[in-house]
Amino acid sequence: MKRGLRWVLSSFGALLLAAVAVWGASRLWGVRADERAALAQMRAGWTPPGRNGFDALWTLDYDVPAARQRAVVDADIRTIGAWPAFGLRSADFRSAATAYPDLKPGAADRGMWCAASKPGCLAMVAADIPAYAGLVARNARLIARADALAGFDHIKLRLPSRADMPFPAFANAYAPATRDALLFAQGRRQEALGNVCRGIAGWRRHAAHTDMLIAGMVADALAADGYGGLFADMLAAMPADAPIPGECRVALAEVRPAELSLCEAMKGEFAFADNGMRNLADSPQAPSNEVSPFARRFLFDAEATSAMYARNIAAACGSRFAGMIARDVPLEPPAVERHWRRRFACVANPVGCILADIAAPAYASYSLRRQDFGMKLRLLGTLLWLHENPQPGASLADRLSRRPASLKSPARALEIGEGGRRLYFRRYETSKGSDWSQPLRP
Repeated sequence: MKRGLRWVLSSFGALLLAAVAVWGASRLWGVRADERAALAQMRAGWTPPGRNGFDALWTLDYDVPAARQRAVVDADIRTIGAWPAFGLRSADFRSAATAYPDLKPGAADRGMWCAASKPGCLAMVAADIPAYAGLVARNARLIARADALAGFDHIKLRLPSRADMPFPAFANAYAPATRDALLFAQGRRQEALGNVCRGIAGWRRHAAHTDMLIAGMVADALAADGYGGLFADMLAAMPADAPIPGECRVALAEVRPAELSLCEAMKGEFAFADNGMRNLADSPQAPSNEVSPFARRFLFDAEATSAMYARNIAAACGSRFAGMIARDVPLEPPAVERHWRRRFACVANPVGCILADIAAPAYASYSLRRQDFGMKLRLLGTLLWLHENPQPGASLADRLSRRPASLKSPARALEIGEGGRRLYFRRYETSKGSDWSQPLRP
């Protein structure tokens, strides 16, 4: 009996030692070289030149003087930085900006504004000029604040990177478009068109220079669907010999492949996940009902988990993506590596491997949307070129074929639709329709 018990205990001890040895070897196995390189790449800092528009964007809804905007954001950084790691406090957040006058439109005004996602702004405003003149006058300070956003060089996040971070005030960033449509309806067409082209240029610049994915996608929409669509409508409504402000040629200059990259935005997305992994490992406020302290200590490796996640999204910063963007062929992300049950390192990091698999990013649609943004700019640039380069007697198809190479995609054509009344192209990201089109002058 004793001999049998000793045998059982010895066997158990041997198994325990073997398990500890395997665990230790797995933990020592650590991070692969390719993952370490991806981790370093995704953690690399970004210091863009020029003026950061984040403070102006963050305080947009309140009449915070320009000289006080940084102090307001600094106060909010301290508030958010003091939150528990897993407190999910954004619903209760009250910005220091609320100490200043509220610029958000009143209830009666909210449904009147032009929206970047809704065509027909010019016609809507022209149908009731007195009402829109009143709307613009009542909200002049908000419009001026939103107008100023186009003057910054980039939008770089200044708040702590955490999953429950509140979003900036994008809702009213397109307010100047309604004023510009009113100016056009009132006959001040050159002024209106110049304003719209400054809007295209400003948000196009922010789309290319931000470490916030949401800011990049909003900027895409405001530059092309919003101000770009308004530009196309204005151009179609103007006489063939109407002069075009110089701002429009700047706004619709050649599309460079580098401005269609989502590398810095993906680094920003990685920062949210990376900080979350560290908090899960280190914070006493970690959700122990989901991941126990034992599991966090012995079954989770934050650094290795971040490295696996980094490898999954580092393609956005790689030469393969850059080449596909330059050729305008649909971006095909590399197959996401599924770690759980397939890697020895997961023996000591099963929680991390499972989290890395769950968090395997579905970012392909954002990259395709950014490629479509480039095509939208080429189409808008083509409309400008057609206006400034009349060719009497030539067919529209012939004129399109003669446009500069800088306005052409290596892979996609601009097509003529609705009997010569519109130009369109086929999107790569089709959640909002297969085509994107704009009107031509009747």
